[in-house]
Amino acid sequence: MSTVHKNQFFINFWSSIVAGASSTIVTNPIWVIKTRLMSQSATGYNRQMSMFPRSSNTPTSRPTINSPWHYNSTLDAARKMYSSEGVLSFYSGLTPALLGLTHVAVQFPVYEYLRMKFTGEAMGEMGGGQDSHWFGVLSASIMSKIMASSATYPHEVIRTRLQTQRRPTPGSEFLQGLGVSESTPGSQSHVLNSERNTSPQPKYRGVIMTFRTILREEGWRAFYAGMGVNMMRAVPAATVTMMTYEFVMKNLRHAQIEGQRKKLDETTVREP
Repeated sequence: MSTVHKNQFFINFWSSIVAGASSTIVTNPIWVIKTRLMSQSATGYNRQMSMFPRSSNTPTSRPTINSPWHYNSTLDAARKMYSSEGVLSFYSGLTPALLGLTHVAVQFPVYEYLRMKFTGEAMGEMGGGQDSHWFGVLSASIMSKIMASSATYPHEVIRTRLQTQRRPTPGSEFLQGLGVSESTPGSQSHVLNSERNTSPQPKYRGVIMTFRTILREEGWRAFYAGMGVNMMRAVPAATVTMMTYEFVMKNLRHAQIEGQRKKLDETTVREP
């Protein structure tokens, strides 16, 4: 019997990993666009950047920088990212996002362990009537989410850093092609031809390099920046999800038992 439970655990574990990986790969472009829209600001905006002619209104035309907000909407962000940075920009931060699937490997085993300790019942099993241990389920949900988020949060920082940087700076290649240098606050007005024709390189490249750069420049505390705000969002969401799951499973099991009882009663009545 224990072998069956162990096999079922591994089946559920790898099923969740595969499903999570598939979902992450498909939805990563949406996360990149969302992160770009949330992180942009009008600070340092310079209207001298719009010195080149306005591009035509086509889906693949290179965008002009004529407003303090570089991205005006979701579709506008997708168009500008595709025309300025290419298709690969939509998959920035994919590797740390996939590494974030370890969050599942921490949360659900911890939840099952704590739930068994608090309620004496396995995940998805809930006694009826007054024996329902909702407080134990609530405590297990909160504690497991806090532990999983604390253990795997650094990947969120690395993913965000990779997704928010632009490759290359929007409009810079077009300006360089016209022989016009970018005049931003604090930069030199005249740039050498050799430097002008050089495409800007991204600061972060890959998970390992990003990790080393952040650790060297900002220290280990930077990997937990914003974790408190993330907890305020993630913990209630996880709690609602798990409580809803347990409630639905309880009602489904009750409906199944009632259906089997009615079927047995009908069979008994039909017998002579």
